[in-house]
Amino acid sequence: MMSQTAELPVESPKGLAPQPIPVPVNNGSWLSPGRFALILLILICAAFPDIIFGAKTFLFRDYALFGYPLAHFHRENFWHGQIPLWNPLNNCGLPYVAQWNTMVFYPLSLIYLLLPLPWSLGWFVLFHLFLAGMGMYFLAFRWSSNRLAAGLAGISFCFSGLALSFLIWPNNISALGWMPWVLLLVEKAWRGNRTDIAKAALVGATQMLSGAPEVILFTWVIAGTVCLCQLVTSPNRIALLARAAAVPALAFTLSAIQLLPFLDLLSHSQREGSSVVTQWSMPLWGWANLFVPIFRTSPSAMGVHMQPTQAWASSYYFGVPTLFLGVAAICRARKPIVYGLFLLFIASLVLALGDGAHVFAWVRKVLPVGFMRFPVKLVVVAAAVVPLLAAFAWSQWQDSNDERPKRTALFLSIAFLALIVTITALGARYREEDQAWSTVLANGGTRALLLVSFLGLSLALHKVTTARSQIWLQLGLLATVWIDLLTHLPRQNPSVDAQAYRIDLPSLAQMQPRPEAGHSRAGLTFRAIDKFHTTILSNRFQSVIGHRMGLYDNCNLIEGLAKVDGFYSLYLPREQQVRFRLYLSTNEVREGLADFMGVSHITSEINLLDWQPRKTWMPMITAGQQPIFANDDATLKALLDGFNPRNSVYVPLDAKSAVPFTNGTAARVLSQKIEAHRITASVEAAAPALVVIAQSFYHRWKPTVDGQPTPLLRANHAFQALFIPAGRHEVQLVYDDPAFHWGALISGASLLLCLGLALPRLAHRSHLRLIQDA
Repeated sequence: MMSQTAELPVESPKGLAPQPIPVPVNNGSWLSPGRFALILLILICAAFPDIIFGAKTFLFRDYALFGYPLAHFHRENFWHGQIPLWNPLNNCGLPYVAQWNTMVFYPLSLIYLLLPLPWSLGWFVLFHLFLAGMGMYFLAFRWSSNRLAAGLAGISFCFSGLALSFLIWPNNISALGWMPWVLLLVEKAWRGNRTDIAKAALVGATQMLSGAPEVILFTWVIAGTVCLCQLVTSPNRIALLARAAAVPALAFTLSAIQLLPFLDLLSHSQREGSSVVTQWSMPLWGWANLFVPIFRTSPSAMGVHMQPTQAWASSYYFGVPTLFLGVAAICRARKPIVYGLFLLFIASLVLALGDGAHVFAWVRKVLPVGFMRFPVKLVVVAAAVVPLLAAFAWSQWQDSNDERPKRTALFLSIAFLALIVTITALGARYREEDQAWSTVLANGGTRALLLVSFLGLSLALHKVTTARSQIWLQLGLLATVWIDLLTHLPRQNPSVDAQAYRIDLPSLAQMQPRPEAGHSRAGLTFRAIDKFHTTILSNRFQSVIGHRMGLYDNCNLIEGLAKVDGFYSLYLPREQQVRFRLYLSTNEVREGLADFMGVSHITSEINLLDWQPRKTWMPMITAGQQPIFANDDATLKALLDGFNPRNSVYVPLDAKSAVPFTNGTAARVLSQKIEAHRITASVEAAAPALVVIAQSFYHRWKPTVDGQPTPLLRANHAFQALFIPAGRHEVQLVYDDPAFHWGALISGASLLLCLGLALPRLAHRSHLRLIQDA
């Protein structure tokens, strides 16, 4: 496919013949960054008009149950001038900032903090979709020097099945949006100056603050692979390695305000020291979905198709034209970086199969990938690499002067079409029960037709000689890729009237007493949790309202209500152990434990959306119970039967030295003030006593009695207690997190360092401009 040029006549002086001007055919030189940005914006608006104009917003799965409630909670704290280090509304209290994926320090969170919800969160995720496409455009152009190839890569990455799946997770789509920018600026920093290092570190830190660990890790894995490929040809390997190490180190220190609390919580969470059971791997036949995306998938009640063996991503389809070019890259673009990226592509798809293909099980014995519970997440690497390989292939084919690319394209075309036909036939024959054979045939036939259309437009592009025809054909190529990706499955991101998140719910407003932080809590029965988890309503508006009324997962954050459970990545393990023992049966709770945890309302036996009041709940702060010293196993067993939290409290055996008595005491709480990060109470006791706080034990809570520090004890396995002498005392607990304070100090110092690296260079450039102007 030899590169050609067309000649356009231009006006010439009178009496002279028009002179031709050569116009590039295949490199898409007209597709400037501004024009591509406009095209990408138009395509996003065409794909999501209801979200863009605010009439509707997303709701599917984690968006309504995790992403939106967290954004709402963050926004409430922001407008109250408070950093939410601790969340008192879920799980009897747990760290919030340290969860990382809460995005408290992510700079672009200002989009939904400053603008009205819920439509601002829809804009937030779509902006990062745009950011992903633009970043891939610039990265692909840097590596291919071909603007059309860059445009194809940008659209392929922006509208890939995986990117569209990520719209239900604001933190994941944020990290994915920054991925190509990190790769671009990091690669520049290896060969640039101090300003480039500072820029790369700042963008890398921005991605880290988005809070998507796997996407961030995969970004740096790809960057490391590119670095190794460049070492092959680099004349100064030591300098390259030094810069390659400096950028992530600086990005880490810039993110320390977020990462240090996260690492602290991780070391005290349910994931610390436990063997992780892998689940949600790509099925062994999952590669077939790269060619026929509907192959052996099942639609949910909302029409979103999912694979039966994994529920993480609704799709990881890259697009048949993009995959075609990606595979072709290894045939034509003989460069170390192409080989390295192609190996990453194959390795990620193999490892995504999980233990079923055995390779993942072998690898995790050698490499630290055991923390990853969902091996299918490794397809993120392939989704990022395939558009770059496609850009390399397109660029190389345009610069070739022989006929071999045509033969390669013909061979690959036949192979791809044969695979599509075979997979379609198998899909129609061995389809899921709720899948019609005509649906599978239509899906496979459309992929084949779009691949043939893409190849036909590519060939036609080499035949035309006018600039206008070339541009229209190139636009046709971009449109073909976009249509393929947008139609590869029924809509992956259903929307709902934005009013579903804004409407007031009288049934919750009428709950008396209101389960507020520091007062009491609501508790879902096990039956209610299971029913919400397994039931998906086809009516989207009713689905959102139902989840809100039932306070399912994190929907209580929208209402500002406290409850016993929640939905997070990291939990405090002892709190989790006690919470699991709260349920006596599917619709009953253990009364003593529920009383102690302050459960004032529980799901009605008749209607999952109604709340039944409980009159025996206890306040958050109590005093005077008899201490019973026991180990963890004995304590958990005692909490199951006959537990009376009004008379006794279980404390660890090693607390005997801090509790010099064994009897109960007449004591009362005279006053109390409970805030998110500070608890104060005035307590009077006739003799030495324990003050018990029904809040999750976490080592960052620091208690004082009359202003003097005192040890924080574990009560009833997972909660808090402290010792007071006889008399009246002022008790205070303050959430004090040194990891956060040190992280803020390190991040601030690193930011100053980045400014120090960048400002002298910028000042030098400004000085040169002044000299030139003079």
